[in-house]
This record gives sequence, C-alpha cells and structure tokens, in this order.
Amino acid sequence: MNHTKEHSLYVDPLVDEVRNVRKAISETFDHDVDKLCDYLQHIEQQHQERVVMEQMEGDRQGRSEGGI
Repeated sequence: MNHTKEHSLYVDPLVDEVRNVRKAISETFDHDVDKLCDYLQHIEQQHQERVVMEQMEGDRQGRSEGGI
C-alpha cells in the first residue's frame, strides 16, 4: 500500500495556508530562527502590556490555599 500517493490526493486548504505563512515568515528572516527570536523579543519589549505571564501554582490571587 502506497501511503504517499493516497496522502497526496487529499488537499486541505487550511493546512496549505499555514504552510504558506510559515514559509513566508521563514523567508523573511532568511530561515534563521535566531533572527526570528530576536524580532519577537523586540516586539515583546515594545508591547509589554500585551504580554501574558504564566502564574505559578501558588501565586494565584483571590484563591484560598485549598485551590477553591
């Protein structure tokens, strides 16, 4: 059974769109993940009000110690 042939018969437009966007982003940063990370960190610094920080389990406000 040839899975490659069967797999290529199905086209998912959403998957294709995600792949195209991923390719465009990669090309924008010369396929260099360090350049992409530097850019994202720069944007994060410019918009700190949009950054969501994960709270530690014991650091939740407004909850009792029992977790209720």
